[in-house]
Amino acid sequence: MNPEVLDFQFDSTAGSWSAFASRPLIVENRALGYRVEHHILTFTWAAHIVRERLHSVYIPLVAGNPRERKQWSSNRKWAYWGSLKHFLWAFARKKLEEEGFAVTSADLEQNEDGLHPVRSQAYPSTLLYSNSDDPSTEFKTLRFNRWLGVTCGFNAGYLRLDSASALVDSLGNIRNPVEYEVAGGWADTRLADSLPWDYTPL
Repeated sequence: MNPEVLDFQFDSTAGSWSAFASRPLIVENRALGYRVEHHILTFTWAAHIVRERLHSVYIPLVAGNPRERKQWSSNRKWAYWGSLKHFLWAFARKKLEEEGFAVTSADLEQNEDGLHPVRSQAYPSTLLYSNSDDPSTEFKTLRFNRWLGVTCGFNAGYLRLDSASALVDSLGNIRNPVEYEVAGGWADTRLADSLPWDYTPL
């Protein structure tokens, strides 16, 4: 709704695009039924890898009729299923296998056909957890090295943390200020399919 606030910069050495905004970027997502204010802290795209830190405020739109309201609910569930947020929610509740997730540890390599995993190996989900977590709190510590490959049905994505670990709450949000990168399907639909921090499918 206000694309004039955006500015883009290309780094020819790194082959990356960065996005900056002088004011919050306002997006009306008619597919999911939200008016969203994105405060862009970091957003970089390079070779199908996205690095981002956003603070986003979601304001629900008013449906014109029951059919539209039902369609928004369905679209939100579709956007959520297999997403990074869904994965983090399942991780925090120790339901990765129950929710249909499988994880691998991999390196990613770029060629003329796109981004591909190399040296990929199965990664037991139990290794993602820290033994030092307090079981009485809602937070879980996510930790891993390299890229973490995640599949859920036909959805696939990759996640890499800038630090050794990230603190994840029970709603599927990374709560400490950790920058991270996503690739694969998760990088293709970041803003278009983004959902509020407290969204859970009914």
